[in-house]
Order: sequence, then C-alpha cells, then structure tokens
Amino acid sequence: MDADVNGLLPLTLPRLQAVAIVDGKEVEIGPGFVAGDGGATVSIKRVNRERILRIGEKIEIDAAQFQEIAFACHLFAEDITSKLPTS
Repeated sequence: MDADVNGLLPLTLPRLQAVAIVDGKEVEIGPGFVAGDGGATVSIKRVNRERILRIGEKIEIDAAQFQEIAFACHLFAEDITSKLPTS
C-alpha cells in the first residue's frame, strides 16, 4: 500500500501479546505486572499494531519496536516458506 493523498502511510505489523484474565477482564502483561492474591489465567495471542508514517518524516524506533518489526518479518518469511513447493 502506498501513502494516501494526505501523505500518510499506515504500517500494520503483527505481534504477540501476553494477557492475563484478572477479575474477568483482559489485561496486557508487561514489566511490573502483578496478578494479585487470586492469581490469573495467562495466554498469548496475536494482535496487530498500526503505526501511521508521514512522507518525509524521520522514523525513529526503539529496541522494543525493532523487535516487533523483526518478529513481523519472521512471521512473513515463515508464511512464504510454508507455501513454497517441497519438490
């Protein structure tokens, strides 16, 4: 997809998200997460994160964003290779 008429380019990348069910509500697990006395059910799901880029804008990414981009590239390569003929 190319940029739209306003010079905006949406970039959607898949990522894994660790979540816990606490008191019937889904909460993303991150640094400092504490489940509490009752504990929590933990699961991992695949979600998409969208970032809007502007034409001419300097793109800066941190280590976590780099990891998400690298993981998305890994998923893409895995998908492509699974569709290649085996013989």
